[in-house]
Amino acid sequence: GKEMRREAIEVARIAVTLNPKSADVLDTLACLLFSNGEVAEAVRLMKLCIQLDNDNNLWLERLAMFEAEES
Repeated sequence: GKEMRREAIEVARIAVTLNPKSADVLDTLACLLFSNGEVAEAVRLMKLCIQLDNDNNLWLERLAMFEAEES
């Protein structure tokens, strides 16, 4: 449960550190954070994904989903 999710988040953070320009890696962390209730950071990361890879509509869909939860 929670312990495993926290571990996954830590691993994803390391992956982001190693691949800061990879939208897919950022997306993984964003989704984990979102599922953990850390919506504001998930939104921030999703916006970064869009900047890095603005041809991918998935990022826009996710951002809309995340922002809907944030309000």
